Amino acid sequence: MRSAKQRLSLLWSSHPWVVLIVAMACFLVAVTVLGTWSRGDYLRRYPTHDYRLAAFSPPLNNILYYDSEHYYNIATSGYDASTPTSPARARIAFFPFYPMITHGLSVISGIPIDWSLLIIDWISALALVVVLYYWAIAELRHARIRDSAAPKFMLMGLVLFPTSFFLATGYTESLFMLLIAGSLLSYRQHRYALAGLLAALATATRVQGICLVIFFFLELISVRRRRIVLRQPIEYRKLIPLIMAPLGMLAFMVFQFITRGDALAFIHAQTIWGKFSSNYISNMFLHSDIRDVWYLAVYGFLCITTYKTLGWHWLLYCLAPFVLTLSAGSMMSINRYILSIFPLFLGLALFRHRIPRPLLVGIGASSFLLLVTNIIFFYIGAWVG
Repeated sequence: MRSAKQRLSLLWSSHPWVVLIVAMACFLVAVTVLGTWSRGDYLRRYPTHDYRLAAFSPPLNNILYYDSEHYYNIATSGYDASTPTSPARARIAFFPFYPMITHGLSVISGIPIDWSLLIIDWISALALVVVLYYWAIAELRHARIRDSAAPKFMLMGLVLFPTSFFLATGYTESLFMLLIAGSLLSYRQHRYALAGLLAALATATRVQGICLVIFFFLELISVRRRRIVLRQPIEYRKLIPLIMAPLGMLAFMVFQFITRGDALAFIHAQTIWGKFSSNYISNMFLHSDIRDVWYLAVYGFLCITTYKTLGWHWLLYCLAPFVLTLSAGSMMSINRYILSIFPLFLGLALFRHRIPRPLLVGIGASSFLLLVTNIIFFYIGAWVG
């Protein structure tokens, strides 16, 4: 009779996607249980500190916070342009694809909007780990790197990252990362139209999706140079995702121009959170704390490992979302945005043998500690990213 470990190993070798889905489901449940327990204990101690949002029905008012309210309002009543001085003005800063499919699911199934938010988030998270795993395999095959364990270590690093709990909280992280990973995987599989479609949906989900244009452009340049040297015909199909990727954002800009007369309203709305301030330097650190030192140090280290293992074009891609975020003059939510730059974790996984064991253990332990504390703080109503 096989042991449990042997059965798990057999299942992993034959159907790794099953193991990945079950593992992610356990993670999502663990985050929710820890978070809701922390919130219940906090409210018993401080009953007057109840920051639950009235828009969400129990028990989701213990799970959904902050950005989830904006997506809920967009899904229920759209972008309100009639009262530009009201809190509804902030909605235009949030991209439409997540609330659109939330609304669609609710209309088709009759499920309430708040439940639809969480269902899409969790389904996206479950699909994400599978797509990421196969993207990593395809990327390593493309780069001719032999390291069959790297995709597993990449997923471990991603889940241990301190802001990975956002995959379970009604934010765009799960959906956005799924679209990015799906686009990159489709590109490596030479399905360029699908890669372009998923990239366009990513740019309709978050502004950082536009960084895919940089990846597609760099890939096109490198392939073009290689084919010219080898005197091979240039594959112009690779232009398809490069052209299609910005369409999601462009469609949102057209909508803003038609409804508000301002195609860049989503940028101008960022001033609500103090971004694009004239006091650029002081505002940059306005919402920062000591934890950001850890995030910036780890991000820099991950960039180095990515450059060492995957090359300069992946380094540039990983730098682009970071620079785009800082260009607004604020480090607000930078820890959450780092999570979505998942090639960093593949770079770390490939570099793991060259990292001193004490350093690797230190990064892992501190990351897990920050993850647990972030879950607790987020669920009691504190801002963590």
